[in-house]
Amino acid sequence: MPLLERDQPPSLEDLEEAFNVEAVTKEFFDAYRYALHEVIIKNLKHKNINEIPYEKKHSFAQ
Repeated sequence: MPLLERDQPPSLEDLEEAFNVEAVTKEFFDAYRYALHEVIIKNLKHKNINEIPYEKKHSFAQ
């Protein structure tokens, strides 16, 4: 159950676990991998990549 949906305030241990760098980093890269594959790569496959300006092709990483 998410921390904010609980009846009681989160404990220090709950907060440390929620903001654990490894967990946050994994979650970020899982979301990034999904975005890269599902949104960017699939859209580029439907277009001629040579017609897309260089700046637009690389703007997702900024």
